[in-house]
This record gives sequence, C-alpha cells and structure tokens, in this order.
Amino acid sequence: MTFRGDDRAVAVQIGAVILLGFLVISLSLYQATVVPDENRQVEFQHNQRVQSDILEVRNAILGTAATGSASPATVELGTRYPTRTVAINPSPPSGTLSTSELGEISIRNATADDASTTGPDYPETADFWNGTTRNYTTKSLEYRPSYANYDNAPTTVYENGIVYNRFRSGNNTRSEQPVVAGTRISLVALDGELARGGAGSLVVDPQAVSVSTRTISVTNNSTGENVSVVIPSELDADAWRDLLNETGDYDPAADPSNGAYVYEVQNHSTGVELYFESGATYQLKLSKVGVGSDVGGTEPAYLTSAEDLTSDPFVDRAYPFVVESRDKYNNPIGTGVEAAAEPGGGDVPDGVVLEPGRYRYQYVAPSSAGDDTVRVTYRTGSPDPVYDTGSTSFDGGLVENVQYDLDVQAGGGGGGGGSSGG
Repeated sequence: MTFRGDDRAVAVQIGAVILLGFLVISLSLYQATVVPDENRQVEFQHNQRVQSDILEVRNAILGTAATGSASPATVELGTRYPTRTVAINPSPPSGTLSTSELGEISIRNATADDASTTGPDYPETADFWNGTTRNYTTKSLEYRPSYANYDNAPTTVYENGIVYNRFRSGNNTRSEQPVVAGTRISLVALDGELARGGAGSLVVDPQAVSVSTRTISVTNNSTGENVSVVIPSELDADAWRDLLNETGDYDPAADPSNGAYVYEVQNHSTGVELYFESGATYQLKLSKVGVGSDVGGTEPAYLTSAEDLTSDPFVDRAYPFVVESRDKYNNPIGTGVEAAAEPGGGDVPDGVVLEPGRYRYQYVAPSSAGDDTVRVTYRTGSPDPVYDTGSTSFDGGLVENVQYDLDVQAGGGGGGGGSSGG
C-alpha cells in the first residue's frame, strides 16, 4: 500500500508565522508613527496649558506689586502620556522654571519739580528725583520644556510684565505691555532665585518687597533731555514698537494731543530705551517683587513731607505734619526718624508711627512771632552735624533730611497750608 504526503500542518505553521509577522510589523509601525504623533499632541496641549500658567504667574506678580497681597499661581511643569497596553511610552515630559539675570531698569532725566503738580512731597522728593539716573536690577522668569516629540516647543518667558514665546525663528508675545499707559509709567522689578524642574506642578508664590502705594509726578530734567527709560529685554525695538502700538502708546510724530507719549524706541546694549515727549508730566509707579529664595529687601533712600507743616503758624498754637521715609521705589519703608525745632523756637514732641515709614509729628509754635525752623532726619545718631536737628549746620537739601522754614505770626486767624522748605 502506498501513502501520500500531508502538508496541511506545514501550511498552518506558515500562516501563523505570516500572521505574527503582520502583527509585529503593525506594532512596529504603531510604535514608530502613531505613538509619537499622539504623544506629540499630548505635549503640544501641555505646552498650551503651561503658557496659560505663565500668564497667571504674570498676573500674580503684577497683582502683588500693586496690592502687596500674594496670589500664588500653579505651573504644570510636566504631564503624562496615556497608558498603553502594547506600546511603550518614553519618560514623562518635564520642564524647568527658573529665574535669569536680565539687567537694570534705568530711569533718566526725571525730576519731581513740576510746579503744576506740586503736592505735599514737593520739593523734598525732588532732592532724590533730581534728574540723576536711577537704576533697578531686575530678572526674567523662563519655562523651558523637555519633550520627546514636540521639537519646536518654545521657551516661555516673563519679563517686565510681558509674557512671550521664544522660538528659534523669533519671538511671539502672549500679553500686552503694562509699562506705559498714556502718561503713566509702571515698572516692576523682579528678584529672587528660582530653579525647579520635573514633571509635577510648582506653586509660584510672589513676595511683595516694595508695593507701589505711591505715585510721583516727574518731568524732563531740562530742555533737550527728555525722560527716558532703559528696559533690559530680549525683545528688540521693533517688538516693543508693536507692543506700544497695540496699546496705543507709540507716537513717532510726537503729537502732544493724541494721548500717546512714547515717540521713539531704540535698541540699547541691554535691551531697549523708550523716549517720552517733553512738555508732559508723567506719573511714575515703581515696585519690587520676589519669587523663590534669596529675595533682597530695600532700604531708605529719601525722606519727604507727606502732610505739610504750614509755613505761617500762629504763636502758641499746635500744627500737625507728617513725613515719610521712602525707598528708591518711592514707597514707605520703616526706619528711625528724629524731629526738632530750632533751639529757642517752638517745640516738636515725640512723633507717632502711623504705619511703617509714615510718621506724624506736632509743631507747637513759640510765644513770640519771628522765624523758626523745624528739622527732620532719618540719619539719627549720626556724628555729622548736617544730620543734627539741633545744629545750624543741618542740611535740609540732603535726601535724608526735611526742613520746614517758618514765619511765626503774632496772632489772630488760623493756620493755613504751606510748603516745606528744602
């Protein structure tokens, strides 16, 4: 008897091998194309969220500068890929949020001597704001992502109240500029050390260092020297012109009647310089906010009259006055203050602290008419006679001092307002 060969088992094995090959190829294609595409979408969506987070950090910094109340903001440093049964994901995407050195904000040719806006702090504030360039160190805050598939992801940057995306091909702003609004100039210096990375979330808690509770009026120092502000920035002059145009604050024609006062923007070695039209009075607000650790403080920069002492007091009457010790951001800061009247004249009893940096005193006029002087300083205990409130060498023109020159009246009538002597 003869038997024929049976190849059916071999055919089944070949079919299984081919099917397995198809599965392997399909899984490889899925791993090589579908998984990266889906993960790229996850990374892109995360990047959109983190840009919104940096905008919230920006709002928290500006809010803290204006009110002193911290408003923490959360930044989603990284994210997670979807769980996969048969495919493999790379490590979860992460990012780093850190501060970076930026440079110094410089305010040039600004004086607080505009007679049309004379207030109780004039002319004492002009002892400090006398046209001398004032510098304020500031930093930027940058988020740098680390993605496996989204190759063109930007670095998102906060600087000078502006959020923008830095791409290899250029920058794209995500917020308006808050520095200039008509005649108002608002500058927030950022300080502190922050460097945090990972795939989790980070709470950024801004710290108020100097809150912009005071606004001072400034004009150009002299003819031909306009008020200008140097802003350290990685955005060039063209980008700043666009930002100012968006808010209606750029006026290359220098038209004094259109509500826009920045007439020129030039590139500077550290960023840009904004030039303001002459013949206008500008409202200057400054503040300092910190993030992270190693946030530096401020110290007294000048003493000014906050509620003036009348220049024509009457004999034997009491008159209140208030002085403020301010930091270089023009905001009150606590320190020791001493006040006294000229020996043989009236009397100035011990004052009262209304709030840190703000002090109320009372001048009691003498019993006879004539000239008198009240002197105030925060350089208490100094051996230098220019800070000795009982010395004729006291220098009321120094930024640490305030001097009121008085003409005591013989009687009748009531005390009126007046300005302090400088």
